[in-house]
Amino acid sequence: MAKKTPAEQAAIEIKRSLKELMEEVKRLQLQIIRRENNIVDLNNAIVNLQEEKRQLQEDFDNNFISIFGLKYKDYMKGYEFEKHVVWWMHQYFGQYELKIWQGDKFAHPYIEDDMICASWNMYPDLIYVDEQSKRVVTLECKYRNDGKLKFEHRQYENYKKFESQICSYMGVDARVYIMAGSRGETSHYPDFMYCIPIDYFADKDYVDYRDIPEYKVYERGFSNVIRDNIDF
Repeated sequence: MAKKTPAEQAAIEIKRSLKELMEEVKRLQLQIIRRENNIVDLNNAIVNLQEEKRQLQEDFDNNFISIFGLKYKDYMKGYEFEKHVVWWMHQYFGQYELKIWQGDKFAHPYIEDDMICASWNMYPDLIYVDEQSKRVVTLECKYRNDGKLKFEHRQYENYKKFESQICSYMGVDARVYIMAGSRGETSHYPDFMYCIPIDYFADKDYVDYRDIPEYKVYERGFSNVIRDNIDF
């Protein structure tokens, strides 16, 4: 066999290198295809998980609504504000003892019109008593981030009924106030609070907190606001 010239040997090496290169390209292409398939599978799995999460959240919300009458997120917003009000009362009106903190539970919730609850659920969230003066102060807590509150006349009638019943049954002076919170990072840390006597809503069903500076009892960073506009 004749000895190959350097040019022929170089051509053979180039062909061998090209073949190896093409095999490597095919291998990489297969890896890309497999990874693309994996990405598709992962995306499908993410979509399925998101749908499962949505369904679980919907089931949870429906079950929570059936027990407490509203979504968990809304319930927690109100509950966090109630905790803030309880802390505030403890700090500045320690002579009043918290006697009742409403639980707002329902029974037979499957048909909304058939919900059964204790009649006290229609009364204010927090009921305080000054044992020395026998004075009862009750607070209905409302947090609205936009600083505006709608108030149904039915609620006003319920709270006036509560005032008269407590006065009649217990022989004490009972007052109902709407403790309204607004703004802040969360309902647990409001920037403002207003203590509005229930009689304010005798002929009103809406209030913009900016219109009632005389009822402001708390503003973050201003401790002197607390007692100026309150008549407990």
